[in-house]
Amino acid sequence: MTETAVKNFKIGVTEAKKFEVVEIKDGIHEAILIDLELQVNVDDGKGGKFDQILWNFKVGEKIVQDRSSALINPNTKAYSWIKAILGEAPKIGTDFNPLSIQNSKCQISIKHKDKTHSFNGNNEKLSMPYVSDVFPPK
Repeated sequence: MTETAVKNFKIGVTEAKKFEVVEIKDGIHEAILIDLELQVNVDDGKGGKFDQILWNFKVGEKIVQDRSSALINPNTKAYSWIKAILGEAPKIGTDFNPLSIQNSKCQISIKHKDKTHSFNGNNEKLSMPYVSDVFPPK
């Protein structure tokens, strides 16, 4: 692949967008697990890498996301969430197929934690929603 230098160009200058936070109250909400995404080689901030699952839930018209380790065993969040959605524990020694729970109804517990979002020297305190637990559908 060759590089091309463009010397005569224009790029529009826009206003900075604020970091958007889903507005949702703490509590138990009816939800649909839209899908799961495997994110590989995520930087752990300590010089290491790990794999994680991004869980995308729909609550009404809002999308709420959370993450878990990509490890699935009886001691992990992913295992307990899959068990709640399927109504039974994943079988040890088998492969889990995310499509088996995609578009499944469930209930999620939402809580908030305070975080500081930093960008270009500007710090903004945010109350970020997260999924503290997943329960079977009503």
